[in-house]
Amino acid sequence: MPSLPFAAFALVLLLGAEPALDYDSFCDAKGYIHAEHLEAVQVVVQRPALLEQLHTEATQGNPRAARVFQELETQHFPAIGRAIAEQTRAIPCAIPVYRELSGSCIPNWAFLDFLSKDQPGGIRLRKSLGDAYQARARELGRTDAAILSGVNALMAGVIVKGTMRSPAAETRTSHSQVKALKSSPPIEWPPTPPQGPMPGIDEPTAAQWRYQRYLHEQHTAGKQPHEVLDFERWKPAYFDPTSRGGRPGRPGGPAQVATRQLLTEEGYINTENKRLGENFVDLYKPNSSGGIDYVEVDEMLKSGIPRADVRAKLKKELAHLDKNDTLLFVDKVDLSKRILYRFGEDPSVIDTRTCLSTPQSR
Repeated sequence: MPSLPFAAFALVLLLGAEPALDYDSFCDAKGYIHAEHLEAVQVVVQRPALLEQLHTEATQGNPRAARVFQELETQHFPAIGRAIAEQTRAIPCAIPVYRELSGSCIPNWAFLDFLSKDQPGGIRLRKSLGDAYQARARELGRTDAAILSGVNALMAGVIVKGTMRSPAAETRTSHSQVKALKSSPPIEWPPTPPQGPMPGIDEPTAAQWRYQRYLHEQHTAGKQPHEVLDFERWKPAYFDPTSRGGRPGRPGGPAQVATRQLLTEEGYINTENKRLGENFVDLYKPNSSGGIDYVEVDEMLKSGIPRADVRAKLKKELAHLDKNDTLLFVDKVDLSKRILYRFGEDPSVIDTRTCLSTPQSR
């Protein structure tokens, strides 16, 4: 199909027709969105049928669609979430009486009504925006209750149907075959506790029993359905490494486990079997530049650098980064304290760079 100029593409939409996705109008040949594509990609995003078609093609192995959706999910919509958090940081919102009586400190998400609440593409973009809003609001010192109110308002009415795996992750799964997104049954909420004694790791019901325990623990901790992993995301991150004889019992103490869990909501894969050089990293995810973003979670000293033994490990890992890879260190007790290292940097930077002087991530 020949490429439509943007004006013609928009005219077709105004006339009520639903054209096929015209990739040349909203991305380059590799799927990257540039300034000249912004108008057209906004049109696609605001038409639910087009957005869901883009999501479907991404998950079915179209690398161009996967790249576009990845940019929307990891850059454009998170930027909106952070901007909304900034808007609701006004001083009056820090005053409890004003906050409770005015109701104006909870974001009005009505401008996002074009994002579906029962289709995976729309839900994923809502979640990516909400995750970024939540992280930035926490950095700005907003109370947990206020943040939860904002996120719940954004996700109100969302029907959790299945996995939220990244299309980019699907594309990287295999050079010869890309797996389609699998469906999961809706998450029952509130969840029931697991029934009977815990089965052995090799028994048929082992994964389901442990997943039900996870859901029950998350509900007890006050989490909502959109804040937990569905089975298809939980199993490869938590159950499979142990069942394959991975390194069970190594995710760290409660603070480290909690921080790693929060990082999975940013798209990172929680792992004990991903090597960087001779070491295993805590988490990783493919990035928009074709590389991998690795993460280590551990103790940060008051000086703003990792403790000595962790620095030694990071130096070894930094030497094994490939072009477009990054290595991120995150404080285990404060998710906002991060230090980013890039390919080609001298390992000595690990002894001097602090969480306040780290360069901006891509």
